[in-house]
Amino acid sequence: MNCNTQQNNNKAKSRIPRLTISNANFQLLESEARSGQGLFKSSLKGLADMLKPGLRNSADHYDCVMRVEAVADDFKGLLLSFLSRVLALTHRQKAVFCSLNIEELTETRIVAQVYGVWFGSLENDLKAIDRYKSEVCNTANHTWSCSIPIEFEVN
Repeated sequence: MNCNTQQNNNKAKSRIPRLTISNANFQLLESEARSGQGLFKSSLKGLADMLKPGLRNSADHYDCVMRVEAVADDFKGLLLSFLSRVLALTHRQKAVFCSLNIEELTETRIVAQVYGVWFGSLENDLKAIDRYKSEVCNTANHTWSCSIPIEFEVN
């Protein structure tokens, strides 16, 4: 992803290609939205798809609701901190979080309720978000996008 290029499609989307870097396995979470708030929602859905493909589309109820608060120096750090907290909650609560309600969102703070579905097992065991190779940007046509490598182990 290059933050300097124009995006032609303003619809929110998540693409989850797999790539291998060195001996580590990574999935690349790429999301796009018309707003910063939309980028948080799209990225959460992409993370859910990585953990348990198809779950967010088939969920007819939520088993778990958690409050997530994150602060950071900038918007990129905020998105990465939020996703890291959700990933930690996934392992702690044994739930894949598919949806959220944002109570507060600024450039440096988010407060949100995340809604999850309990799982038996995950398709991929996501380990860590690579903060240094991640990109988050707001393009010239006001489309927010991100590209975030996430380390995983295949179960």
